[in-house]
Amino acid sequence: EALKALKNRESSINSSANSDLSGKRIVPFVTSGGSGFSNTISTIESMEPDADVLDGLSLGSSQAANPGDAVENWLSGLGLAE
Repeated sequence: EALKALKNRESSINSSANSDLSGKRIVPFVTSGGSGFSNTISTIESMEPDADVLDGLSLGSSQAANPGDAVENWLSGLGLAE
């Protein structure tokens, strides 16, 4: 199972690297044990300068187990919640 997940992730990364996201909305989120986004947001913005990169959500490991309220508040703040 782990190998299959790794291959799927690799395929997704390769597909993303070859895609033009100009004019697309990118809504980043991450679960993390401490590093958060690191330089991910600035990397996305430099690789896709014509994309609309919205504010991301970084959930620490303690929040990841029950993310409902945090995700709902984040999406509402972005105007993406129904």
